[in-house]
Amino acid sequence: MSGNYSTRKLGEPKIRSPLESNFFVDDANGILLDATIRGCRECKGNPPALEEAGPRQLIYFSPEISKAAIVTCGGLCPGLNDVIRALTMVLWYRYGVKNIIGLKYGYEGLIPSFGYK
Repeated sequence: MSGNYSTRKLGEPKIRSPLESNFFVDDANGILLDATIRGCRECKGNPPALEEAGPRQLIYFSPEISKAAIVTCGGLCPGLNDVIRALTMVLWYRYGVKNIIGLKYGYEGLIPSFGYK
């Protein structure tokens, strides 16, 4: 199994996360693409892995000046309102992001040529 599975970075994160967590994710860790013994033998060194999701100790954007936009796409989804509420609550109360908006019309709401305001 070959390929580059690394994630492009915007720069070096230098801002300490406002989260108080013992569960920060270390960038040196990852999720193996092939967790079989044969896969480990074939990788010869650095096994192909995906970036592990989760909060980082250092972040790139300052929450005080950040703007978060939430967009949903694809129709009905049971529990989606709970997910949107939880995301909004974490952004507002844990990260301190005070500029949070919802986008109408799915991905089309992001594209100016569609004429949505």
